[in-house]
Amino acid sequence: MKFNLSTSHFLYNDKNKKRLEKLGFIFKKKPKAHHNDNSKKWYMDNYNMDGHIVIEINTLEELLEFQKEYKRLVIRENDEKELCLEIYDGYRE
Repeated sequence: MKFNLSTSHFLYNDKNKKRLEKLGFIFKKKPKAHHNDNSKKWYMDNYNMDGHIVIEINTLEELLEFQKEYKRLVIRENDEKELCLEIYDGYRE
């Protein structure tokens, strides 16, 4: 089964950036707001673009392995009624 992949959040530190790059997410360096800005350094270039990254998960075991790596997941439909798998890693309304 194919899923469009997305995340709930869009700003990331180095560690989480590397984890998500393995899936195909693209990041850009966040400009500092001021010289003491030590906030998260990376923002997702393809944030919330359902369908940009597609993964295939065919069994419940594969889904559970994915969940073990990325923790909280949301399965939903996008506006085109396609299945989406969202990595729930930040605030979401």
